Amino acid sequence: MNKQSTSVAILCMISFIQAYCLVGVFPYAAYMTIFLMNQEVSSDGMVDDSIPKNQQKHLSRRQLHMLRNVGNRHRYTAISAEQAGPYATLLTTSFMIGRTCTAHFWGRLADCYGRRFVLLASLIGSGLACLWFGMTTIYGGLCGAVMARGMLGAWNSIVGVTKTL
Repeated sequence: MNKQSTSVAILCMISFIQAYCLVGVFPYAAYMTIFLMNQEVSSDGMVDDSIPKNQQKHLSRRQLHMLRNVGNRHRYTAISAEQAGPYATLLTTSFMIGRTCTAHFWGRLADCYGRRFVLLASLIGSGLACLWFGMTTIYGGLCGAVMARGMLGAWNSIVGVTKTL
């Protein structure tokens, strides 16, 4: 293969990676949203009606509400499958919001420092944002996932740069 064919193959792979970062979350966005929202609520622990009064003063309002309304030893569910739509939409569209906000910046940066530098910086930043998004079950919850997807979009908005090479 000559140098031009290699360059085209690399650009095709970069375009595929960027497209996968955009649509890779679509099949499981609703399930991830339900999991992250329920994880945020259930991280407080199980609800137990047998908690003594002197220990109830250390509980938050949400925990006391759960204690009164949910019953003995039941986990409070933050959202159901029917309520996950708006949150899943926020999770999936945050990528395009980040991409829209930084597309002009990446074009200007490519004009100043060159296309190769911008492509490498974008791939490294996208990789780090993907790692952050993958770790949101441990750190951040749904808010962290939305921010990570937004940063992934911000680092990944070099479609115009890829097409000019």
